[in-house]
Amino acid sequence: MRLKKTITTLVLALCLLLTGLMPSSAAPDRLEVLPRDAVWRYSDEGIDLGEYWSQEPDTASWKSGKAPLGFGDDVSETDPGLPIGTVVGYGADGNNKHMTTYFVTDTEIPAMDAFKGIEFYIHVDDGAVVYINGTEAFRKGIADGAVYYHTSAKFKPKEETFAISLGELPMLKEGTNQIAVEVHQDGGDSSDLWFELGMTAITEMPDPIDWTTGWLPNPAVEVDGVSRVAMTFNGDTSKNMGFTWYTNQASIASDLQVMPYSEVEDTDDLDFSGAAHFEGSFARSTSAPEYLVHKAVATGLTPGSTYWYRVGDALNDE
Repeated sequence: MRLKKTITTLVLALCLLLTGLMPSSAAPDRLEVLPRDAVWRYSDEGIDLGEYWSQEPDTASWKSGKAPLGFGDDVSETDPGLPIGTVVGYGADGNNKHMTTYFVTDTEIPAMDAFKGIEFYIHVDDGAVVYINGTEAFRKGIADGAVYYHTSAKFKPKEETFAISLGELPMLKEGTNQIAVEVHQDGGDSSDLWFELGMTAITEMPDPIDWTTGWLPNPAVEVDGVSRVAMTFNGDTSKNMGFTWYTNQASIASDLQVMPYSEVEDTDDLDFSGAAHFEGSFARSTSAPEYLVHKAVATGLTPGSTYWYRVGDALNDE
């Protein structure tokens, strides 16, 4: 009996060993298809390549470098341990830098039968439009509509990780895919530029967010700007002025600031530190529950006077 037990033990051990050596045929849950430190070809000459540049970009004479690419920062603002990979140019005038810098790279996409989507990571300052094989995939920090060389951008979170289903990426194909990105500045006097992009194929899409319930502010949402600001007229309109505006679910403060009108060349120079402050209220939008609608009313205004108004989230400087 002792011999039989010994033989059985050896057979079991051998089976376990062989099983451990056998390759697995199961597909990975995640497959990186574009690393964040990929090498990109880029044009930093300040030349307007036109609205349709991404469809057939001629990059033969472009420079190339490893991501992250940019200027003005030695390390990432969101990851101080990550140094810049390639410094790009911005022109001869530091107060009038190039508004758009263009980037192109190629990546190999395997058969995607086992995958359901692509998880994108982007870190961009100030904003970007991303194209796959000449078709726009997404944009960050740039309003909807046509995009031109001088279009300004402001992507407040600066970095984001999100997923897009393969059904929403019909331009993606098996084999070689060209990724083209135009990175825009907030203005010609912008102090820096930063660009990273990564792509990972995933077998399961994240659960959709139920925007109609849950905590507010929503911890899963990054603070962004305000949109769709409108004046409302209620009560004595000679002394009161109301406003409504929209934000995402990260901003629950409904702040309205008012100060007497003064002539300025640039509204960015306005100083609201001494402005009158009015607090309003917010609610989930019934037509678009991922947004909050804010309302606030300024009271006690002087009839016939002109004012500057500012709405947003004072706590988050939005």
